[in-house]
Amino acid sequence: MSLEAERERIVEQLSAHFAADNLTTQELEERFERAYRARTPDELREAAAGLPALANAPQPPAPRPSVPTPQRSVGMGRPRYAVFMSKFRKQGDWTPSRTTSLVAIMSEARLDLRDATFVDSEIRFDVTAVMADVRIILPPGVTVDCDGSAIMGEFSGQQDAAQLDPDAPRIIVKGVAIMGKVLVETRLPGESRLAAWRRSRRLRGESGD
Repeated sequence: MSLEAERERIVEQLSAHFAADNLTTQELEERFERAYRARTPDELREAAAGLPALANAPQPPAPRPSVPTPQRSVGMGRPRYAVFMSKFRKQGDWTPSRTTSLVAIMSEARLDLRDATFVDSEIRFDVTAVMADVRIILPPGVTVDCDGSAIMGEFSGQQDAAQLDPDAPRIIVKGVAIMGKVLVETRLPGESRLAAWRRSRRLRGESGD
């Protein structure tokens, strides 16, 4: 097996451990960094050392399935998603948990909260994106606290302070983007990215900015 194929296997294995609640987000990020810096098979194996055996250990990479399914582990009301070489979307009428963890590796993930039902005044997302594109789409009015780190990537959020609703929930997005993106956007229900951009430009023009 080539070094890159072994690296993919180790990364998938670490994702499975995260989904099984064997690793915290910080531990996962540290092991990812070690895996991507590894230059020998021994260094790669060290990135996954000391972890318990998995019930279904990841096998060497196989062709991508036509309908991939993200792994999910739910414990104490905290969903933990691990998405590997897949597309993952959460949208429509759903209820976000108070805290959700998402790890996306070489994937595309969308968390659309525009039609979501909020039962908590504060919602937190812990996001790790490794060569992945993660977008969190919010409705106008919510307060956004986006604070993450980026390594050859982007971690950013947008908020329209003029439309803040004091009764709306506070959305907290934390994490890291490694050669990937984590973007937090505000859009109206059914609004495309282009339409949202045009609307923000129009509102800025009307306000005289």
